[in-house]
Amino acid sequence: MNMNIFSKAVIQVAFLLLIPSVKCLGQWALVQRADSAMPVTLIRNTRLGLFAYTSPQNQVFRSTDAGNTWQATYLANMSGVPFPTYSTISLSTIISTPKNVFAVDFLTRMVFNSSDSGKTWDILVDKTRPSSAILAEDIVAIDGTVIRLYQGSLFFSSDNGNSWRYNQELGRLASAKQINVVDNTLIITSIFGEVFQSKDLGASWKILPFAINERAILYFAGSAFLWKQQYNGTIGGFNSYTLTFSGDSGKSWIPFQISDSTNIIYQVTTIDQKLLVASWAGLYSSSDLGKSWRRESGKNGLGSGFTTSLDTAGGQIFVAVQNNIGGRRSLYRTTPSTVSTREEPPLLTFRSSPAPNPTSETASIAFTLPRPAQVALTLYSALGVEVWRSVSASYAAGEQHISVDTRGLPSGVYSYRLTAGGMHSVGRVVVVR
Repeated sequence: MNMNIFSKAVIQVAFLLLIPSVKCLGQWALVQRADSAMPVTLIRNTRLGLFAYTSPQNQVFRSTDAGNTWQATYLANMSGVPFPTYSTISLSTIISTPKNVFAVDFLTRMVFNSSDSGKTWDILVDKTRPSSAILAEDIVAIDGTVIRLYQGSLFFSSDNGNSWRYNQELGRLASAKQINVVDNTLIITSIFGEVFQSKDLGASWKILPFAINERAILYFAGSAFLWKQQYNGTIGGFNSYTLTFSGDSGKSWIPFQISDSTNIIYQVTTIDQKLLVASWAGLYSSSDLGKSWRRESGKNGLGSGFTTSLDTAGGQIFVAVQNNIGGRRSLYRTTPSTVSTREEPPLLTFRSSPAPNPTSETASIAFTLPRPAQVALTLYSALGVEVWRSVSASYAAGEQHISVDTRGLPSGVYSYRLTAGGMHSVGRVVVVR
C-alpha cells in the first residue's frame, strides 16, 4: 500500500465530541412463527419490509409490521413452493429499491429478484442471454439504481435488473472486494486496501486517502452513514477482527478490539447512540465509540451463542443467534429502553487545534474543562500502533493543555485520543523532520 498519500494531507484537525447517555438494550424475546422459533441466520430491514432467512430450512420470511407477524415467501410461477427452496442456496444479503427486492446467494452468486415487495421471487436472468443467470458477489442500491459487484467489476441497472451497464470508469480496479453506500455515496474497497468513492453513480471516481493496515483490508460497516450522523463526523469500518474509527474523513484511524484477538466480527450497526456488534463471541454494545464494551449475549433473555446477523426495524433490534457450530438458530428482538439519561453539559470541548501543527519537537493540545477531571492522551501511528502516551493526571476546571513530545518520532501523520471523565476526542498532528 502506498503510504505517500499523507505527504499532501491538509493540516487540519477534526474533533469528535461524545456526550454519553446511560442506556440498556432492554429485555429480549424469541421471535416466533406458528408457535415455533424461527431458525434465522440472516435478518435484513429494507424499505419494502423486514426479511429473515432461515436455515437449514432454506426459507425466506417477510414482515411488514416490524416483526410482529411473518409470512412465507414463494418462488414465482410455482404455487406453494417456498423461496429459495434449493438446498444449495445460502443467501448472503437482501436489499431493495423502491419497487423491487434483490437477494444474493453466497455459494452460486445467483441474484434473485422480487417485483411484488418480496412475496414471490425468481432468478434474475441476463436478457441478452436468457439461459444465463445474473451473478453477483455483492449488491447495493441507491434509490432506484441497483449496483452489483462481480469478479472485480461493477454493473449498474436503473430498471430493476432488466438491463445492466458496465462501469468502465473503474476499469483499473479489477480487484474490487466490497461495495457499500454511505450518504448516497458509492464506496468501493479493493483487496489491496484502496478505497474509492463516487457521488454520481459511477460516472467519476476519487480515491480516498485512507490509512489502512496493509494486512487488514477495511470493510465499511453497513451503517457507516449512521455513525457519521450520530458521532459528529466520525466514520467507522471493520475487518474480521478489528473495529476502526476515524474523526478526520479517513486520513487516520484508531483501532479497537472487542473481547479478544480471536473474536470474529460479522456485522456492525447503530441505534440510539449505541454501537452494536454481531460477532463469534456474541452481541456486544458500546456507548462510547469503542472505548468500553458490554456483552449482551446471555443477558435479559438473549441467547448466549454467537450472533450471525443483526438489524433494526420499528425502533427494535433483531439479532440472529446460533448456539454453537451446527447448533440451534434463533431470532430475538427487543425494544431499546432508556434507564437514565445524563443531561450534564459537555465535559470536554476544544478551543484550538494542536499548536504548532506541523511540529518537529512538541505540540500543545488545548482544551477546556467545565469541572475537574482525570485526563490522558495517547498518540497513534498511521497504522494504529500506539507510539506515545501521557501520564494520566487530574486537571482543574478551565483552560488546559497537554504537551505531546514528538522528538523521537519519524515524519508522518499521527492521530491522538484525548480522554477526560469517561469521554474522549480524537484528532491529528503532523510531524516533520
